[in-house]
Amino acid sequence: MSELEIKLFFKFRIPDNELTVNGILQGLEEQTPVILNTMLERIFKALEGLTINKLNQKHPGRYVLNGHQRNARKLITHFGAFRYRMAQMIDTQTGKHIIPLARELALDPYKQYQAKAMESNISLAIHLSFARASREVMRIRGHGPSKSTTYRWFMDLSRTHGRWPPMKEIPYRFLMADSTGVHLQGLGGVDLGQKELR
Repeated sequence: MSELEIKLFFKFRIPDNELTVNGILQGLEEQTPVILNTMLERIFKALEGLTINKLNQKHPGRYVLNGHQRNARKLITHFGAFRYRMAQMIDTQTGKHIIPLARELALDPYKQYQAKAMESNISLAIHLSFARASREVMRIRGHGPSKSTTYRWFMDLSRTHGRWPPMKEIPYRFLMADSTGVHLQGLGGVDLGQKELR
């Protein structure tokens, strides 16, 4: 287990009069995304350095630093969007580029939303529709995933964690459905437009 020591300095402006506990808490809440972004950036830099050193010790001379990625990797966390340009290396034996930090942290290649950022949406989607869950999270936090992203994560969670037996023999009298929009088609292919599933 490695140990990181990161020193951060923050300056806060505090009014001379009419200072309240709620004012301090509100100021901290407004600055939380900036503080957490800064901390995450420093942790990523430190981990990247450790990962590159490990690679060079394990395979001396095989991997050569080749700058950083052209575009910053965007990760959407529970405190907002975080962007980081990761260092890339060339494997001198194969000629391929590798991103050491992405391999070390096991980042999914095409997923921006991290599991912690989806927690509130998925827990609300159990009680509300996917659209309402997304709108509520956006209202509270000021940012959040769309209803389709919430739906994808919810289905992925149910596939990986839900192990229910087939229940075809149970005669269900009611079917619950959320208010997700569906496009209806009538007899002979007549377009009935976009409606809410009920």
